Amino acid sequence: MANVPFSQLTTNNATIRQIILDIHNELRRNVTPTACNMLKMEWSSEAEETARRYARMCKVGHSTQNERKTSAFSCGENLFLAPFKAAWEDVIRSFYSEVVDFRYGVGAVSPSLEIGHYTQLVWATTGKIGCAIAECRDKKISYNYVCHYCPGGNYKNSIAYPYKSGPSCGDCPSACEKSMCTNPCPHQDKFGDCNIYYQGQKCDEKLESDCPSSCLCTNNEIK
Repeated sequence: MANVPFSQLTTNNATIRQIILDIHNELRRNVTPTACNMLKMEWSSEAEETARRYARMCKVGHSTQNERKTSAFSCGENLFLAPFKAAWEDVIRSFYSEVVDFRYGVGAVSPSLEIGHYTQLVWATTGKIGCAIAECRDKKISYNYVCHYCPGGNYKNSIAYPYKSGPSCGDCPSACEKSMCTNPCPHQDKFGDCNIYYQGQKCDEKLESDCPSSCLCTNNEIK
C-alpha cells in the first residue's frame, strides 16, 4: 500500500467521494455468483458526517448503533486503521479481500475467519455509503478510516447470503444500470417482524411509523 497525500484522502473532496463510490460499485456488480438484487450505491452526506464524527474520536473498535444512524437508516460500519496514509482503493479492496474466506450459501469457510467487511461491502440492500478519514496524532494507529453503510447489513441469520443470487438485475429489470438496481426503498422498518403485521393492507398511522419500508415500498423496490 502506498503512502499518499492527505489531500487525496479527505472526503470533503468530491473526486475522492466518487472514487470510493466507483470502487464499491465495481466490486458489487462483479460478485460471484451474480446478484439479482444488488443496489447501486450512492453517496450519503449524512453517513459521511457520522463516519467523520466517529473517525475523529480515534477509537479502536466499532461505534455504537446510535453513533451510526441517519435520519432514515440504522447503518453498518467498516473500519481500517493504519500507521500511514493508505489510498482509499487499497482500503476498500482490503475489505473485499475477505472474499477468499467466504463461500456463498455457507458464510465463512471456517468459524475463525473474518468475513464481515466483505459481506457488508456487498450487502445487496445497502444503497447508501459515507466514508471519512481522521488523523490521530496521539495514537499509534495514526490514520482512522471509517465507512458507514446504510441501511446496514450483516444480519446473522443471513450472513451467508449477502445478496440474492441470480441474473444481474433480475429483481429490477426496469431499474437497472450497469448490472445494478437503481430502485432502493428509502425507508427502513424499525422492527424485524413487520412482515407479520403487514399483509398488504392499508397501514394505519402506527404501523406506517413502525414499518415504513413494508408499508410504503410496495412497487418492487429493493429492500
